[in-house]
Amino acid sequence: MCARNSPLHNQTRPLNMNKNVVLLAFCQGLITTGNILLVTISALVGKALSPSTTFITFPVAMQMLGLLVTTIPASLIMAKTGRKLGFSLGNSIGISGAVLGFFSLLASQFWLFSFATFLIGIGLALLPCIVLQQLKPVTNLLWQSLQ
Repeated sequence: MCARNSPLHNQTRPLNMNKNVVLLAFCQGLITTGNILLVTISALVGKALSPSTTFITFPVAMQMLGLLVTTIPASLIMAKTGRKLGFSLGNSIGISGAVLGFFSLLASQFWLFSFATFLIGIGLALLPCIVLQQLKPVTNLLWQSLQ
């Protein structure tokens, strides 16, 4: 509970702001959990399918490479086209990577699985931008209450 005289209490907030914060926190939790699961599973799949022990962690590296090369372009895409299109693009690429990864596991195709993790990394680069941007009003209110 915040004090009646604090800036946090005096701010007018939309009624659905608390609902949005809970939903965004849940979505961020899913994104983080999926990422951790993918890193763990990728190493195990690499051990089972890689042609050499040298490539065991290659799928994890491909995911990180996809994330790395897409982070800055993702923010530029969001700034130019808007968050909705960027979010849709990130989900489309991430879901296509997940489907491709599923079929690559069924076919025991290591290189295809590695490409799928690259696509998932691209999708993951676009998603946190949405959550952080949507939480900006909340963080502004918190910073004002601390000053």
